[in-house]
Amino acid sequence: MRVGMRERFFVWAASLSLALSASSALASDENKIAAAPDKIHAMVLIRSTFGTVNDANLTSNYSVLRDSGSPEFRATFSTERLAATFQILRERKIDLALLAVLEPVVEAAILKPELNVIQFEGHVPTTPDQIRFKFSYQFIEGRWKVCGVDIKIQPPGSPPIIHGSS
Repeated sequence: MRVGMRERFFVWAASLSLALSASSALASDENKIAAAPDKIHAMVLIRSTFGTVNDANLTSNYSVLRDSGSPEFRATFSTERLAATFQILRERKIDLALLAVLEPVVEAAILKPELNVIQFEGHVPTTPDQIRFKFSYQFIEGRWKVCGVDIKIQPPGSPPIIHGSS
C-alpha cells in the first residue's frame, strides 16, 4: 500500500498535535522532580560544574557559570561576587580540567524534594592534594541547574586550605 502526500501530512499533523499536547502538559510540571538523577546524569552534572568553574577561572569570565544557575543563584551571585569567591583557586592556578576524566567519588547525595534540590558531596581522587566538592542543583524549567558550588583543595592529612564557595 502506497501512502500519498495527503496521508503523510495528516499523520505528521496528528503527531505534531500529540507532541504539542504532551509538551504543554509537561510544561505545567516542569519544576517537579520526577526522580533523582541516576549515576550517569549525576556524573555529568558534577563534571560539567567543575568544567564551567574551570573555564570561568581560566578566562576570569563568570557569566556562563552565573547564567546557567537557578534563578536564586543568579539573583544571589553577580559575576563579580563569583570572581571574588573563586579568586584563590584562580590565583593558585588550580587546573580543574583534569577532573573531566577522573571519576568523582560521591560520598553523599541528599535529595530535598520540597525544594526540588539535590546536593552531591564528595571528592575527586587527586594527588597529592584532594579536591573536595559540595554541589547543589535545583530542578527548574525542566532541568537541573546549579544552585550551590563549594570546592576545597585539601592537602593530605590536613583541613582544607584553599576554598571557593558560592
